[in-house]
Amino acid sequence: MKASSSNSIIPGEQVTEWRAWSPASFQDAAAPAPRAAEEPAVAAEGESPEPDEDPPLAASEEGDPAEEAPPSSYPTAAELEAIHQEAWQTGHEAGLAEGRLQGQAEALAEVSATFARHWEPLQALADQFADGLNRMEAELAHDILSFSVGLAERLVAAHLACDPCALESVLRQALSDLPATLGQARLRVNPDDLEVARAFLQQETPETVWQWLPDPSIARGGCIIDTAHLRLDLTLTARLDALKSALGLEPSTDDSPAA
Repeated sequence: MKASSSNSIIPGEQVTEWRAWSPASFQDAAAPAPRAAEEPAVAAEGESPEPDEDPPLAASEEGDPAEEAPPSSYPTAAELEAIHQEAWQTGHEAGLAEGRLQGQAEALAEVSATFARHWEPLQALADQFADGLNRMEAELAHDILSFSVGLAERLVAAHLACDPCALESVLRQALSDLPATLGQARLRVNPDDLEVARAFLQQETPETVWQWLPDPSIARGGCIIDTAHLRLDLTLTARLDALKSALGLEPSTDDSPAA
């Protein structure tokens, strides 16, 4: 069957130049695309049309080529939920830490107040105990010291009673306090020590004139020396009173000689 003369289809072998159409050709309206010399021919009957080298791009409804949509910059629901959970966990842990610190501070303040409230009476009791202990120590020290001095007095008296020459050490100490040019003096001494005192003084001070006065009220081992300018009380009682005064004790009130 022949094609009628009115058919506008041009056979492919008659096409000398052709170009593919694309919507981009509408972008430059001032410069119209060059027309092909001949319209593209339709394949003759019984012949297959040649495939295009580059198929035309699909056009969108607005006339632009279809492009792949860029990834969205907004977080997804799962990401939002993860962010919410992380923020909640962080806030929860911070709240717990702050609560623990505040609870510890309040507990410490309460314990301190309770301790101070219970410590006040204990402190007062401790102060009273310390004061009583100090007084007891002072009294005990005084009693121990008095007892020690009394014991020493008895031991010295026993020693002097057993040693007839014990008076010599007392007289030697007295001569160191007397002037070397002593002319005369008076000695009061226990009768049992008179001979010992006379022999010692006549040997040590032959230039001095002594007056000998036996005195039973003076305990053995002691004496009293009177000169024109001074008086030396070397009795055991006087010496012990001087020792007690130096130790802060009261002197003896018993004038009787020590046994």
